[in-house]
Amino acid sequence: MLNPYPVMPSPPAKTRPIRSLAGALMLAAALAFSVPHLDAQSTDRVALIEQVTSASCGPCASQNPGFNALLEDNADHVAVIKYQRGGGSYVDPMWSFNPSQVDNRIAGYYGTTSFPQAWINGAYNGTPGSINQGDIDAALSQPAWWDIQIEQQYNAATKELEVGVNFTALRDMMDAGDDALRAFIVVIEEEVNYTSPPGYNSESDFFWVMRRMLSGVDGEVLGQQSSGNITPLSYTYLVDTEEIDPARLRVVAFVQNRSTMDVAQAAVYREGSTTGIEAPEVLADFSLAPTVTDGLLTLSWKVLESRDARIGLYNAQGALVQELVNETLSPGAQQRSFVLDQLAPGTYHAVLQSGREQRMARFVVAR
Repeated sequence: MLNPYPVMPSPPAKTRPIRSLAGALMLAAALAFSVPHLDAQSTDRVALIEQVTSASCGPCASQNPGFNALLEDNADHVAVIKYQRGGGSYVDPMWSFNPSQVDNRIAGYYGTTSFPQAWINGAYNGTPGSINQGDIDAALSQPAWWDIQIEQQYNAATKELEVGVNFTALRDMMDAGDDALRAFIVVIEEEVNYTSPPGYNSESDFFWVMRRMLSGVDGEVLGQQSSGNITPLSYTYLVDTEEIDPARLRVVAFVQNRSTMDVAQAAVYREGSTTGIEAPEVLADFSLAPTVTDGLLTLSWKVLESRDARIGLYNAQGALVQELVNETLSPGAQQRSFVLDQLAPGTYHAVLQSGREQRMARFVVAR
């Protein structure tokens, strides 16, 4: 248990809006080609895994190997941020590098001074050793109502990491609680290695280490959104190359409700994949007709290999109102029609999901 101590205010960050017009235009252009078509989405769910740990925490050293292996097994569909803590008798140079943002996120926002602890999509999940594959699968089973596209590029001459992120709303978010939606952009170092343990628990290799919350600890305001709205954010981060290996930097972005702590979607930058997803697709050609219906709806899709899947109907607030399919789907093109006489007039989304892979299409019930 870490001895409680005051949460420190955030210092001036080594970040600023992109000052290079060429760099900003390059990132904007790259992201523009990635903006999804809003009638039929292909955004996959990515879960945000957050952990507080320390180089001087014995239980952390014993639980991290197994937890890290679980995260590696799910690398294609999770974004990971580890917050290293120190202070008092706990020595941790990674905490000393950026103590205020770590303390504000963990002690100030999540309200804990103990470690190791972990959160999945903003929900507390206990110690890392208690988390299993079922917990991650459950987090991936919820629809992703945001598309997040990330671009990053490191300028070796100026030692600056240029970052651009587009957040696209995939449904209307106009409820009062949606005022609390925030965009977070975080720079992590995928691996940090020491020649000898920097703390007291024998660990010398650390992974997914949080280096800077570019959006600040409170995030950037998204607020209420209409379907299709795109919020672009861009930063430059001056990299301290004496402490950080720029080649190991990756950007993690996510949308979180500051009031409920719920994380609606996350993404991580990987080379050649702005969404952070690299696994092959199994679902394809998902569509529906008509887009305005008085009760009859026909869905069409293609399955590239046998897979458990489900189709659910969600209302404008993102709540599941009806499940149409929940079974093992055979490979090939499929089409099914449904009578939706129980649905009230309004806007809905049909969502086809298999694991973390998701396809969605919007329709309106009008009577």
